[in-house]
Amino acid sequence: MVSVPTHAKAGQRVALSGAGFSPDSQVSIVFEGPRRVVVGSAVIGSDGKFQTSVIVPHTHPGQDKLQVVGTSSSGSVTSLAEPVMLLADATKPAGNGDRHVAEAVLITLSIAIPVITWFVLQLLGRKRKLTGGEP
Repeated sequence: MVSVPTHAKAGQRVALSGAGFSPDSQVSIVFEGPRRVVVGSAVIGSDGKFQTSVIVPHTHPGQDKLQVVGTSSSGSVTSLAEPVMLLADATKPAGNGDRHVAEAVLITLSIAIPVITWFVLQLLGRKRKLTGGEP
């Protein structure tokens, strides 16, 4: 069994604990996001439990996992994972991916607005010719 927070921010220290591991062994703590990062380790107590804290790596917001890999109390290798929602930091500017989207939208608008304006003016000009000069 592993207990982790349900949500966190990149760079935040989070506490986690677990039980059911081989006494006096060691576990690795891995952050499973867009990339796999070992964020810490812990020594298991004589009761098969551990408590520690790790720092969440800097990565994109979204659903990720904190995974604990070690030896179970039965002696087999075990991997226990719990989901963690990585929250965006509202105090920082948007990432490069958002900047590229914004640039694409602005370029599209800078082309579309003049084209649409020209088209509307052409239609109004034709209407004026058909009605004898009146708008």
